[in-house]
Amino acid sequence: MTLTEQQRTATAEALDDVTRFVIRQLETLRLISLSAAATLGTLDSSGPCRLTELAGREGISQPSMTTMVSRLERQGLVERRRDPSDGRIVLVAITGAGQDMLRRRTVGRVAFLSSLIGALDPTEQRAVADATAALRHMTDPTAVPAALAAAKHAADQHVEKRPERT
Repeated sequence: MTLTEQQRTATAEALDDVTRFVIRQLETLRLISLSAAATLGTLDSSGPCRLTELAGREGISQPSMTTMVSRLERQGLVERRRDPSDGRIVLVAITGAGQDMLRRRTVGRVAFLSSLIGALDPTEQRAVADATAALRHMTDPTAVPAALAAAKHAADQHVEKRPERT
């Protein structure tokens, strides 16, 4: 059975509520900012890269990325190193401490969500467990371009429909 557009929207709104709730609650742990964690995640998955490339990947300006990398470097989470193929180029790399920080964040998120699931009644717990495969499938990178295009279109439509202020 395929869901109607209204059912999909209601489900998406519930997922959005859960996502925003989890992000807000976990921010109270404040290990590092979301943007710093995203930057560490990028470095962890892609390996060392130039600061300009990292800024582009994260969608922030080079001066903002320079500030963030300097802060992460002072915290021992990243390091600057020379490119072995061209000593004039400086690369930013995640350190072991940075990888440990990412693991701590993941363990904390999983423990938080596991506790929330444990607070559900058994029928709700089973429903969430039964949705695991579908939830993982939603993170398939091949689905992302179409999903982003849909998000942009919806946001653009919302802006066009906004009533004028008088």
